[in-house]
Amino acid sequence: MKNKLKIFVNIITIIRLIGSFVLIPIYKIYGLKTVSIFTLTLFLTDLIDGFLARKFKVSTFFGSTMDGLSDKCLGIISLAVLSSVSHLMIIPLILEILILIALFIAYKNGGNIKSSKIGKIKTWALGISVVGSFIVALYNYNTIELISYLGAFATTFGLLTLIDYIAHAYHSFKLRNKIVVIKDRERKTIKEIFRDAWDCDFYLKHKNDSTKILFYK
Repeated sequence: MKNKLKIFVNIITIIRLIGSFVLIPIYKIYGLKTVSIFTLTLFLTDLIDGFLARKFKVSTFFGSTMDGLSDKCLGIISLAVLSSVSHLMIIPLILEILILIALFIAYKNGGNIKSSKIGKIKTWALGISVVGSFIVALYNYNTIELISYLGAFATTFGLLTLIDYIAHAYHSFKLRNKIVVIKDRERKTIKEIFRDAWDCDFYLKHKNDSTKILFYK
């Protein structure tokens, strides 16, 4: 039963990831109303899979990685769509891209995969800003003024998150040789990596550790 729930939760996450990449085609083909509804649905899946993973204790390294990647893709692509409606969304778009780069650097150097508190708040702020902007643009409620406020809201939390993640990336640089001494560790096989990436107990035990723990014994 637990394995089925784990598969179900990860399917929801992957649907969000795939759905993010079809936002632009949907916008081009079906217009603002359809892409607004679709974007709202994708943001709701973020609440659903996170709740289910915590509720039934089925979090894994694979799921956590896919969740973070899908969130970033959804944020970047939805902001790209909004930027074609209002140039005021270009700044939070750039910040979201820089956050993704900082995260990649941190993970590459062994930073842990756990999201920071400010990062979680930023995800909510971004969701409110994006969905709110779509609604404003759709119904033309003082479009420029309201989107500017929503853009400023997203920018504020995006900037705070970027600063936090840059610090995380810098910290990972300093500790990358201390976290895991590669020459003294045996590299896991592909089968072992997949096993641990899909194991709930392994995630609970090591979620605050270096991501290198997933690749080295």
